[in-house]
Amino acid sequence: MAMALFAAAARFAQLLCLPIFARMAGAENNIGGVLYTVGAALLVGMVLGGTAADKFGYIAGLGLSEVILGLFTLAMYTPSTSITPLYVFAVVFGLTTGTLTSVLPAAIAQMFGMQRLATTTGLVIAACAPALLFTTPAAIKFNYLVIEGSSVARLSAISGVLSIIAGFLGLMLPVLQRRYVESFTRKETTCVWPRK
Repeated sequence: MAMALFAAAARFAQLLCLPIFARMAGAENNIGGVLYTVGAALLVGMVLGGTAADKFGYIAGLGLSEVILGLFTLAMYTPSTSITPLYVFAVVFGLTTGTLTSVLPAAIAQMFGMQRLATTTGLVIAACAPALLFTTPAAIKFNYLVIEGSSVARLSAISGVLSIIAGFLGLMLPVLQRRYVESFTRKETTCVWPRK
């Protein structure tokens, strides 16, 4: 759930501030095109990310998509005189978000089993809600700071680092899964049921 919280905080911050970055890049008239690019890349990411995860593993797909998004955020999500970095970021954002969306239920089923899929998925998605609650006012405050002439590098760094933290937490999921399975089987073997 910690991975979901960090990933959601990073994504909400990046998406809510996308119009601000477009305006700073002199592309406020092209913001519709940037958002369409995010949507198209999201669809492609759902298909290609899911296909790649079927081949290489669901849990690795979660972690790698977050690390890639974090690195691109740190490298490209900064004010520019050109719209090109914004479109590149929109494509990466859409692809990685599509991958996360398609792979998350399969990774949860792999880790916790089908009988716990609905409950665990609900808990993971609920963990994203605090991120939205905190990032929305932060994005509004950020908009005012940008209007006053503040730098946007701090927001880029924060959202990029949050994505990378989420990615490393995602890559650690196999270790956590092993510990969960070991503790679960230990409980089953030590449980003594009364005989009738």
